Amino acid sequence: EVDLVAAPLATDAHRETVSDFTLPYYYEKSGIIIKKPDPSYSTKLFDPLNPMVYICIGISLPVTTFFLFLFEKFNPFYRNVAGRMKIRGLHHFSDSFFYMYGALFCQDMPEILEE
Repeated sequence: EVDLVAAPLATDAHRETVSDFTLPYYYEKSGIIIKKPDPSYSTKLFDPLNPMVYICIGISLPVTTFFLFLFEKFNPFYRNVAGRMKIRGLHHFSDSFFYMYGALFCQDMPEILEE
């Protein structure tokens, strides 16, 4: 025997013969109206600027990274530092890339590169 049911059970003729139902004292049928999703919502991030700006950024970032890497790699001031290749710095291409990427978005230089 069940004393209480906590589930959405609708009253119908067959269920009334099996169990006793209480009538709800308050019933409200509500609906939610929402706007259909915009099909161009995925491009909202790129809408503020002209596509040519993004193309120029995409070209200039690797080019400036490459030149920064070359300048740091063949810098005569650091050429004779022992164990230079074992430590991280702008003389590694990946570090140069992330440095330029951070500079593009105005992020701070990591502490490991400040030495």
